[in-house]
Amino acid sequence: MSNKHFTRRTNLIEPEHPLFSLVERGYAVFKYQSPNNLGVCTTCCMCPLEVQDMLQAQVHEIPLLSIDRWYMAALSGTLTREVWGYLMPRILEILATGKEVCSLGNEIVLARFSTGNATLWRPEEWSVLADFQQQHLRWSVGVRPHEMDTNLCMYNLGGWPLAGLWEQVLKWPDGLLVEALWESWWRLGYIERSVTSFWPNEKKEQITALYSGPELRERVESIALSTSKSADKALELANVWW
Repeated sequence: MSNKHFTRRTNLIEPEHPLFSLVERGYAVFKYQSPNNLGVCTTCCMCPLEVQDMLQAQVHEIPLLSIDRWYMAALSGTLTREVWGYLMPRILEILATGKEVCSLGNEIVLARFSTGNATLWRPEEWSVLADFQQQHLRWSVGVRPHEMDTNLCMYNLGGWPLAGLWEQVLKWPDGLLVEALWESWWRLGYIERSVTSFWPNEKKEQITALYSGPELRERVESIALSTSKSADKALELANVWW
C-alpha cells in the first residue's frame, strides 16, 4: 500500500497549540507505509472491514472511535514497529488534544510497544518521542492537573524509566506542581494520596514511595513557607506528611 502521510490534513489541534509543531514533526518523521494488518484479532475482537478501512484511510483521518476499538482488541501476536510507527503520529495527535485515546484509560496507550526504548527507533523518531514525552507531560498537568498520575503511569508503562519522569516533575514551577498535586489528591474536605489502579504492584510501591518521600515533602513545605500564590494549597498538601 502507498504511504499516505504526505497529503493535506485537517488538524485536531490549532497552530497556536503548544504541541502543534511537535505533532507536525511526528507526521513528517513517522512516514511508515500502511502495514498489511494492524496486529490485532479480527476473529472476535475487531471487525475485519473496520481494520481494512483504517488501513485504506489517510492515517490522519483514522477515526478516534476506530483507534479506541483497536486498543480494545486483543493483539494477535507481538506488535511490530511497522504497525506502531504507522499509528504513532495519529496517537500523538490525539494525546495532544487532551482527549482519551482509549476508553479503558490513557494509562495503557503507549504500552503496546516499548515506546520509551530509544534503541528501537531511528534517531529522528526518538527525538520526536523524547520531546513529546517531556512537553506533553508538562502541558497536560497545566490543562488537566488531576491527570498527573495517569500520565506518569502512561509514560512509565510505555517504557520511560520512572526515575527520569520524576526528575521532570521535581523541576516543574511551584504553581504547576502544587496544582497538580492538589487536583490529584484533594478529596471533599481532606487530602489523600492516590494512584491509578493501572500501576503494577511493584511500580505502585515505587510511585507511592516517591509521592510520600522526603524530596517532595521538602519541596511542598518550602512552597508552603514562601510568599507564593500557591502557599496556602501547599500548606494543606503538607498535612499529608504530618
